[in-house]
Amino acid sequence: MKKSKILSVLFIIILIILWNTMSYAEQKSISIPKGTTLEKLGSGHFKFKLPNGRIIEIKEFNPTTGIIGYVSIIDPEPPGKPIEGKKGQFIGLVRSKPLKIISGTEYLQIDNEIIWIKKAQKVPKSDYVMIDDDIAWLPLELRFQTEERELKGLSPQADPPGILRK
Repeated sequence: MKKSKILSVLFIIILIILWNTMSYAEQKSISIPKGTTLEKLGSGHFKFKLPNGRIIEIKEFNPTTGIIGYVSIIDPEPPGKPIEGKKGQFIGLVRSKPLKIISGTEYLQIDNEIIWIKKAQKVPKSDYVMIDDDIAWLPLELRFQTEERELKGLSPQADPPGILRK
């Protein structure tokens, strides 16, 4: 009886260790600075173009939860394989709906205060991006998970002829 309990506990521990080594995910983050532009490609699909030339592609963005399904980062210097990830999220994302006013309106009333529109100051386009009709203020931070799988014990060379491995 005790022997079967010990064996089952050892079996569970071995399964947990194997599971953790097989599906190891590393969390990465990238800063999206002021001056970044946004190209909308579809619903929940867009590309950030950073001032340094780096491109961040976002797919499967859910605006209600703020969760990103897929992230791809293409760095032109040095060109190479893009960094890909999943389960991303924006840190510091403050979204707000803009108030749309008909052209020709001269003033607004907010909380019993009258505000002249003509004296309002324009916000520089480099300070924000529009994500699905919401304003996202820059800078932002994007965190996501990458899958890092390291194959241990594999030889970079083929086995010599005549040797079979089980």
